[in-house]
Amino acid sequence: QYEGFTDQNGFKFRRILKTGMNSFIPIVQGNVRPIDDGSLINIKIRLHRFAYLFLALVTVFLAFIFATSPSGFNLLFMPTPYIIATLYFNFESRMIKEELEPLLNN
Repeated sequence: QYEGFTDQNGFKFRRILKTGMNSFIPIVQGNVRPIDDGSLINIKIRLHRFAYLFLALVTVFLAFIFATSPSGFNLLFMPTPYIIATLYFNFESRMIKEELEPLLNN
């Protein structure tokens, strides 16, 4: 279900898709620290850096297109790529959290 790697500083992985493509699959990064009672696992879930770059480029492109158009209504579509990316990211990260939480709490 997942692919990734580990090293002495931590781990990094992502979910493997069975079919299709999704550029907004979260990357899970983390590390494990020893504590008195066992171990503490710190996890960060974020987008791939190319997804951030893509969103920035699309936003700049849309800003240029909408700034040159006579209708102010078009500016309402400016946050659309961000909203779509956020929805996909939240959906995928929720799936990962639901799958990992039972494994990590044991």
